[in-house]
Amino acid sequence: NKTVTVVGTPDIVSEMDALYLQPISFNDIGATSRNVTFEVLSVLPDGVRIAENIEKFTVTVNTARYNEKSFTVSNVKATNLQSGLSVTTAGKIVNVKICGPSRVISSIKSTDLYAEIDLTGKSEGQYSLTPVIKSQKYNNIWVHGNVGEITVTVK
Repeated sequence: NKTVTVVGTPDIVSEMDALYLQPISFNDIGATSRNVTFEVLSVLPDGVRIAENIEKFTVTVNTARYNEKSFTVSNVKATNLQSGLSVTTAGKIVNVKICGPSRVISSIKSTDLYAEIDLTGKSEGQYSLTPVIKSQKYNNIWVHGNVGEITVTVK
């Protein structure tokens, strides 16, 4: 469906400019996947419904013009580290498969990537955490597969 009609109170409906869907996971989508289809639910404000009674929407991701490449990520950034503490990491994250448009994959460098680790609620100690791979330069790339865990020491 490209368009739907929503029904609800005028004050809520008048503020809506788009219909949002639940997030999909790109982890299982690689450059060779081609057409990957997901069935997803809509995310509606309280008191709003879809007039056509559509429960799920079909989203297809076509990766025909996408490519992937493996990188080693050595830049690790910690978020939500408690005041007065520091963090060190053991090693690098190897074989991180990055997927994205072919033109981006051909120009991306490992220095364009970093691993973010969330230290919310962590005190002194050693932890194995799953990092989230990000890029400040590119917003149209994603990790294909699992990146594993990285060991961090909080002091």
